[in-house]
Amino acid sequence: MGNLSNYFHDFVETSKRKKSVYQLRLELATDEISTSEPSPSTETNDTSMKNADLFNLENQTSTLNGSLSSSSVSITNGSSGGTKGFKKCLNVTDLLAFGVGSIIGAGIFVLTGYAAHEKAGPAIVISYLVAGICCGLSGLCYAEFASRIPCSGSTYSYSYIMVGELVAWIVGWDLTLEYMIASASVGRGWSGYLSSIITSGGGKLPEPIAPVYLADGFSVDIIAFLSIMILSLIIAMGMKESARFNKIFVVIKVAIIIFVIVLGAIYADASNWDNFAPYGTKGIFNAAAITFFAYLGFDGVCNVAEEVENPQRDLPIGILGSLGISTVLYIGTAGVLTLLVPYQMIDVEAPLSVAFNNIGLKWASIIVAIGAFAGLTTAQLGGLISQPRLYYSLSRDGLLPKWFGKVHPRFKTPFNATMFTGICCATIALFVNIDILADMVSIGTLLSFTLVSTCVLILRYPPPKTISESTARYPVNKFPVFLQSSATLVPIIVVLAAITSLGYVKSLHWAVILVFGFIGVLFSSIPFFFTETQETILSSSKKTFLCPLVPFIPILSIWANMYLMVSLSWGTWVRLIVWLIIGLLIYVFYGRKNSKLGKEQQQIPEDDLGSNLMELEKLENKTLGNSTSSCSTVNNGNNNNKNENNNLDDDDDDDDVENSGNGSASNSTAGDIPLPSSGVLDDTFPEDPNNNEISTKKSERQPLSPGIKSTTPKQKTPSSLSPSTLSPRIKQTISSIKDHFDLNNNNNNINNSNKFETLDSSDE
Repeated sequence: MGNLSNYFHDFVETSKRKKSVYQLRLELATDEISTSEPSPSTETNDTSMKNADLFNLENQTSTLNGSLSSSSVSITNGSSGGTKGFKKCLNVTDLLAFGVGSIIGAGIFVLTGYAAHEKAGPAIVISYLVAGICCGLSGLCYAEFASRIPCSGSTYSYSYIMVGELVAWIVGWDLTLEYMIASASVGRGWSGYLSSIITSGGGKLPEPIAPVYLADGFSVDIIAFLSIMILSLIIAMGMKESARFNKIFVVIKVAIIIFVIVLGAIYADASNWDNFAPYGTKGIFNAAAITFFAYLGFDGVCNVAEEVENPQRDLPIGILGSLGISTVLYIGTAGVLTLLVPYQMIDVEAPLSVAFNNIGLKWASIIVAIGAFAGLTTAQLGGLISQPRLYYSLSRDGLLPKWFGKVHPRFKTPFNATMFTGICCATIALFVNIDILADMVSIGTLLSFTLVSTCVLILRYPPPKTISESTARYPVNKFPVFLQSSATLVPIIVVLAAITSLGYVKSLHWAVILVFGFIGVLFSSIPFFFTETQETILSSSKKTFLCPLVPFIPILSIWANMYLMVSLSWGTWVRLIVWLIIGLLIYVFYGRKNSKLGKEQQQIPEDDLGSNLMELEKLENKTLGNSTSSCSTVNNGNNNNKNENNNLDDDDDDDDVENSGNGSASNSTAGDIPLPSSGVLDDTFPEDPNNNEISTKKSERQPLSPGIKSTTPKQKTPSSLSPSTLSPRIKQTISSIKDHFDLNNNNNNINNSNKFETLDSSDE
C-alpha cells in the first residue's frame, strides 16, 4: 500500500511539471525533438538581430521568426537524415482564408434553416450575433496566446507552459479526436454534396463508387475515402501549396454566399419579419447554442503559427478577422433566408435550395450545392492541416514517438503525421456514419476553449505562494492562498457554472439555479480583486496583442462554454470520458516515461557526448563570431559595472556578462540561438514556472517573463548558467559561450590598457 501511495504521489508531482519559456525559445531556435540528438547546425547570411529584451518571449519569437524566415535552417536528423523546421511562408491573407475556410462549411446552408424553423424564427440573426460574440470571447484569449507564444500545438502548447504536462496531454489527446472526427465527418458530407450536384444536373453516381449500405451506422463510401487521401497528399506536399488550394475554394465559397445574399435580397419580403421572435428570448439563446458550433474551427489558425512569417501581428488578425467575416456572412445568409419564406415554411434539410425553388429559381439551388461543396472542402482541409501539427508538438515534447515529428526535407511539412492522419480519417470515413460521433467535435473544442481562458487568467495573475506575496486588493488579500490562485479558483468556477447551466438546460428547480448561480457569481467576482504586477504589464511588447477587459472576458467565456457543454447529450460525455481514459493510460505507460521535459529534469546523460561536443564547438564558433567593436562595447560595459560586481558573491559573478550587454549593439547572426541585444547569451534566466524564482538581481530591470511578481524576495542566481530544467548539453553551450566572452573581455581589457598607455606616452 505504501508503494502505491508513493507511486501516486510521484505521478502527481511529475504530471505538474511545466515547460519554461526558455525551453520553448530553444525549441523554436533549434527545433530539436529529443535530448539525445545532436545540436543544430545553422547557416545564414542575415546578420540583423532585433534590439529587444532577451527575456521578452514575444520579442524573442519575433526576432527568431524574422531571422529564420529569410534563411535556410538545415538541421540534420540523426536517425533519418531528414531536416527539421517548418518553412515560414504564410501571410495574413493565408491565415484569413484558412480561418474562414475552417469555420464556414456546409452548415451555413443547412444549420441556419433548422435553427430558424425550430428555435428562433427570424430572430436567428440575433442568435448568430450572440453566438459570434460568445465565440469571440474565446477568440480574444486565443489571440493573446498566439501572439505571445507563436508555436504549433495551439491549446496544448499554451497549457504545457501555464498549467502542466498532464493537463496539456489531456487537452492535446482530446483535440486529436476532435480533428480526426471532424475531418472524417466532413468527408462524408463532401461525398453527399458531390452526389447532390451530379443528381441536380440529371446525372447519377456510378455503381462502384456509390455508397453501399452495410448496417445501421455503417456503409462503404469510397468517395469520402478518396477525398481525404487526395487532400492529405496536397497538404503533405507543402504548406504554401495547401494555402493556395485553400484560397481558391474559399474565394468560390464566399463568392457564392455573397451571390445568395444579394439574390435573396432582391426577392425579399419584409412581411415575413412581422413576427420577429416567435419563440421569445429563450428561443433566441437556444438557437445561439446551436449556431455557436457553426463558428468552430478558428482555433486551427494557431496550429500553423510556426509557418507564419510575422506571427505576432498576423495571428491575432487571422483569428479575430476570420471570426468577424464569418459572423457577417452568417447573419446575412440567415436574414435573407427568413425574408425569402416565412420561418414556418423553411425546409430543414435544404433550406436555401427549397427557398429558391419556391420562387422559381431552380438553377440557384445548383449554385448553392456548389457553394456547400466548396465549404466542405475547405473545412476538411482545416482539420487535416491542424492535426499533424498537433502530433508534431506532442512528438517534439516526447509524449508521442519521434516518428510523428519528422519533417520532410523538401516539403518542410510533418509528412509522417500528415499521412497518418489522412489514413486514419479516411478509414473512419470509409466505413462509419459520423452522426453519433459528431457531437464529440463540439465538446472537445469547448473543453479547449475553457482551458485557454483559464490560461489567460493564470498568465495575468500569477498565483502567490504565501499570503505575504499576494498583490490582490482588500478583502481578497485576506483570503486563503488557494482562493487567490487562478489555477485553483477556476475549477471551482467551472463546477458551479456547470451545475447552474445544467439546472437551466434541464429545467431543474429554480432553487438549484439560484443557489449555485449566486455562489458561482461570488467566486467569479474574486479575480476582479486581483491586480497585475508591473512586471506582468511590462512583460508584453508593443507588438503583443492583449486580451481586453481581463478578467471579465475569460470568466464570461468559461461560463458560456460550460453552458454549451452541458447542453450536449450524456452519451457525448460518456464517449469523451472513455477517450480521455485511453489517453491517460497512454500518458502513464508511455508519455510520462519518455517526456523530454522529464528527461531534462532528471539530468539524463547524452547518448553521444562526442558528437554533441563537436556540434557544440560549431555552434559556439558561429555564435561567437561577433565583430571586435561588439567586444569592445562589452568591455566598456564591464568597466562601468566593475565596482558594483566586485561586491557580489560568487553566485552573482555571472551578472558581469549580463551587465555588459546593456550598452552593446546586436551583432549575432540570425541563424544562431537568439541572443540578447549585446549578442551575448545572458546567464540571467527568466522565471522558471516550476519554482517561480527570480534570477535577476536588480528590481528595476525589465521583467523576464509574464508572471514574475515584484514582491518575491530577491533570489541569488544559481551557480549553473541555466535553470534546472535545461539539459546538460544546453548548460554546457551557455557556459562555453559565457567563458568565451569572459576571455574576450579580459583580452580587451589588456588591449585597451596598452592603448591608453600609448596615448599617454604620445601626450608626454
